Amino acid sequence: MLDAALAVYRAHTPHIIPDTRLPTEASIETSGWWAELERQAAFQDLSARLYPSERTYSTTDYLALLTTRSAIRMLRDDVRAGFVGLSITTALYLARRTP
Repeated sequence: MLDAALAVYRAHTPHIIPDTRLPTEASIETSGWWAELERQAAFQDLSARLYPSERTYSTTDYLALLTTRSAIRMLRDDVRAGFVGLSITTALYLARRTP
């Protein structure tokens, strides 16, 4: 499925290179979000947690999810058929405000 999805990206939006890597405990502490929170003196006790989940979207719902990426809107209607299954890992960043 991933290879098929990447083929669609290459064929219809070659300027988009999706990051298909799921975050890991190690990678979230080197992410830009982590670094940004660390730079803020207003926060302390920074931590992060991962919440993996599985979701199945209809093509219509998945395209709606992707509408935050304007390049996706350029996909032809005939590409928008079927269903898309996703493995999703949500990274939650937590910090306490410094007193």
